[in-house]
Amino acid sequence: MDRTLWPSIFISILVFAILEATGADLWVQDHFYNFQSHSWIVDADAPLPRLLFYTGPKTLISAFGLTILTAAIFYKKLPFLKIPRRNLWVFILTLATAPALVAFGKATTDTFTPAQIRRYGGDVPYVKVIEHYPQGDHPTKRGRAFPAGHASGGFALLALAGLVSTRKGRRIGIAIGLLAGTAMGGYQMLKGAHYLSHTLVTAFFCWIVFLTWRRIIPPRTSLIGVSNLKFRVSPHMRLLIIEDHTSLRESLTQFLREHSFVVDATGTGDEGLWFASEQPYDVILLDLMLPEIDGMEILARLRKKQVSVFILVISARDGLEDRLEALNAGADDYLTKPFSMAEGLARINALIRRKYAVKDPVIRVGDLSIDTVRRTVHRGDREIELTALEYRLLEYLTYRHGEVVTRTDIWDHVFEDSSGGNSNVADVYIGYLRKKLNPHDLPNLIHTRRGQGFILEEFGDLS
Repeated sequence: MDRTLWPSIFISILVFAILEATGADLWVQDHFYNFQSHSWIVDADAPLPRLLFYTGPKTLISAFGLTILTAAIFYKKLPFLKIPRRNLWVFILTLATAPALVAFGKATTDTFTPAQIRRYGGDVPYVKVIEHYPQGDHPTKRGRAFPAGHASGGFALLALAGLVSTRKGRRIGIAIGLLAGTAMGGYQMLKGAHYLSHTLVTAFFCWIVFLTWRRIIPPRTSLIGVSNLKFRVSPHMRLLIIEDHTSLRESLTQFLREHSFVVDATGTGDEGLWFASEQPYDVILLDLMLPEIDGMEILARLRKKQVSVFILVISARDGLEDRLEALNAGADDYLTKPFSMAEGLARINALIRRKYAVKDPVIRVGDLSIDTVRRTVHRGDREIELTALEYRLLEYLTYRHGEVVTRTDIWDHVFEDSSGGNSNVADVYIGYLRKKLNPHDLPNLIHTRRGQGFILEEFGDLS
């Protein structure tokens, strides 16, 4: 969808030039005007058409825009919302700026409505947008008819296409925007307030504004409802799912979160490519058949950029040639659909062990052992029960054993909120771990380096 920006600009210019050159605007308006009774098909003062196609739609669009704005502002308090926050803001900005820019264009151009020109009973000459008024026949006031201001509110709803990630949903969003804009613009044409070219140019312009905002505001938040909080976890627990099948995407995300992973997920290729290029991930689950940019193109671009990430292709293409093509293009593993969640988890864990050069899923530091598959912890022969957060913290320290880990590192990589990095929460949980790991006066494994942070090692200065 985003790749249509420049073609849309070119087509809008071409359509406008053709309509201006052929005089099609007057030909169309002639069909809406009765030259005998000197009246338009629709009376500008008729209350019912005005309610249905003017005041009514404007009120509904304004109310809907305020609803979306409220959802964007209070996004964190709406965990059930399955729309990316970034997409909400793109919609809001399109709905606000497209009509505003059209209003600015109307103030700077000097074009009159059909009802104002002499051909249809008005008092000004007909002049095309790019033409000058005849010498000595210039109106005393400026015209304010181009672009189509009223229709811009309806066509701004084309941004509904950005609120969903499925092809069907986007088609429905585009259809709603076109229907609303055409109805509102058509009403203006029937009462002599717009030309056809004004309405069409406004439609293209609103679409271009929408695509421009999508480029200005890149995706920065998790893209489905089960992952819309700002989780920050250890690199080996951060996954990206690029899958356009909604139910599979959501099921995978929920399953992997239940196994201590944090997941960003998207259903489109362009957003997936941005995430993969800009955010650090341990493993990417990549579908091949995606809207906008397909999986093979994403794979090629990531490898060309030398993005260091393991990629597990998940695809319904089960042919040998498909598997070989993906693996030769840089995929690290290939899993055909349908597959069991357990097998998917096992392949992800295998890729993680490859990343950290750990062949054994059980990591050992002294007499401490952590089974990263079963998510169990033992100190000697004694099993230690940990909460999910305590386990994530210990696993992070274990992967970095022998290194000093700062409180900021712990906060950024373990905790769910990035707002408290300067608090003593990390110290509190380190204290919980020490009590559980060091029963019966066993040697301490987590040591404090004053002014630096913490280190997990078998021997060290106790403090």
